[in-house]
Amino acid sequence: MRTWVTGLCLFLATALAAGVPARADTADPKAVKIYIMIDVPDLTNLGALDRWYMTYHSQQMHRAMRAWQKNYLSYRSYIVPNDVARRYHVWRGRMTEIYYDSLGDFAEGRRNNPLVDMLDPPPGGWADRSFARSQPVIVPVNPQQVYLQGRVPPKETPYFRWVIYLRYPAGVSEAEGDKWLLGTHVPEMAKVPGLRRYFGYRTLEDPATAAEKLAPDNRPRYGRVEELWFDDYRAWRKAFVDTPPAFTKPAWGGEFPYVDYISTFIGENPDVDFLNDKRVIP
Repeated sequence: MRTWVTGLCLFLATALAAGVPARADTADPKAVKIYIMIDVPDLTNLGALDRWYMTYHSQQMHRAMRAWQKNYLSYRSYIVPNDVARRYHVWRGRMTEIYYDSLGDFAEGRRNNPLVDMLDPPPGGWADRSFARSQPVIVPVNPQQVYLQGRVPPKETPYFRWVIYLRYPAGVSEAEGDKWLLGTHVPEMAKVPGLRRYFGYRTLEDPATAAEKLAPDNRPRYGRVEELWFDDYRAWRKAFVDTPPAFTKPAWGGEFPYVDYISTFIGENPDVDFLNDKRVIP
């Protein structure tokens, strides 16, 4: 085991230094994080979302789950132009991540927990999706697939992370979708100019958290999360808007990215750390 781990670390270190594609799968992940993508359709409500989220919801949720939570961070998403938001199904609001030692800890914290049912609703109530909507997924803390592990040294401005929840279109099996995604699309995407890092998660479960009340969805869960890093918005825009690449379409056709998806843009650092009760510099 030690030899295998050492070899893997050396391989990833070499890939990191060279900025070349790498692949490492975690068959049995332990620690997990809840990704919660939050959208505010009317951007003038961003302040109202923050007041409710930071003053009430985050504090009440942590009070209910503090015995199990290991980290509780939130990122202000980048407000990209409306045409880009429409084209790439971009949610503009927040992206929150909450860490647990295991999926079992997350489940135990919610089981018979009376405080989870006592959360103050957002303005307009849980059902008012015109104010805010959210979509949670559970993934391992570290991605199962690393497609491109490029260098991301410290720099003056934040990196530009594109986080995508995806599921295959109706009628496309997971096996068929994965064969195209991993065998054809990922190798092509890894060559996009300006791409710094690129990795993927397979979601572990469709969580039933309180945040899900903002966006009830009875369709199949988002089975994958993909994440792509660029230096900044200009680098991302050059790659996908100004000079979009030509990808090989899957058998089911459609428009890039050829799947049912939502996405958001965030930096590498959160702007609020709820467990330490402090604002930080993104």
